[in-house]
Amino acid sequence: MPALAKFLLGLLGVVALTWLWLGPLGNGGAQGDSGASPVAEASAEETIDNTAEAAGETDAGADAQVAAAPSGACVDALNTAIASDRIQFRSGSPYLNPDARRLLDRIAEAASDCPGVRIDIAGYTSASGREGVNMEMSAFRATTVRDALVERGVPEGMLTTQGRGAADPIGGNPADPANRRVEFTVSATDRGDAS
Repeated sequence: MPALAKFLLGLLGVVALTWLWLGPLGNGGAQGDSGASPVAEASAEETIDNTAEAAGETDAGADAQVAAAPSGACVDALNTAIASDRIQFRSGSPYLNPDARRLLDRIAEAASDCPGVRIDIAGYTSASGREGVNMEMSAFRATTVRDALVERGVPEGMLTTQGRGAADPIGGNPADPANRRVEFTVSATDRGDAS
């Protein structure tokens, strides 16, 4: 899906959730009159319709996409879990330490509530050693993390892996041990289930 379409789909989700929060369900969670003026309600509906049209969706397609798209709170919870710590490795090792296992537990718990996302796992190495070995090690690290998440109940189809070797070093020193890491990128999928 092109980046613009993903952006518009995300915007559609935010607008829809905001409308639901401030609209019919925003009155203390009560059903019925939202208290918003008819002009405000019409404006919110028009914004949703215009966003769907800009994304190339029909009204029915937009409704299906909103239902399948992960909520902002869901993605935020995943990103919060991911940002709470880093997974780093010893030199020449793809094995997880106890701190990494605890982080993976938090990520798996957050991912269980987010069926409409994809988690890209990128493995890295420091610049120490040969390039070919570093590429293999970085891929092995990403695969180790993926397998650990699958063991914790995250559907394998929700996860992708990539080894990036010594690319994208942290800070100014490519040989810094902090570069022996994995990084996660969370994005919405085209459908509600990632299996």
